[in-house]
Amino acid sequence: MTGPSLVGWKFLDFKNQRGENEIRTWAHREGPKLRARLNTLILHLQALDRPLTRHDNVGLLRQAGDCHGQKLIELTITIGKVEYRPIGFYGPNQREIILLMGAKEKGNQFEPRNACQTAINNKNLVLTAPGRFT
Repeated sequence: MTGPSLVGWKFLDFKNQRGENEIRTWAHREGPKLRARLNTLILHLQALDRPLTRHDNVGLLRQAGDCHGQKLIELTITIGKVEYRPIGFYGPNQREIILLMGAKEKGNQFEPRNACQTAINNKNLVLTAPGRFT
């Protein structure tokens, strides 16, 4: 008998230096509708055995400024008129996405305003100390 095949995507959340899961904290702060939609989206994406696309509500971050060229991705979730953007990146392992932080998008600007720089800082922590921050 063989074990389960390694298909689909693995999602990990960023944990800060205090060991707190920042994605979970953000989603709880934003409310149960976001938590439900985020969990549903991730469960759907985990099952896909192909590259993810904008059609799947995943894509390279299209934000100008600090984020440009950093190979960050965003999940897109819209609830009512609010656009939520969990920000992450592919890797460091194959078929792996690490969610670095949560943000809202209003008028082509992120809230919090420092979302790009925070995501970049968190990504650098993950890459310099694999396993410690996820």
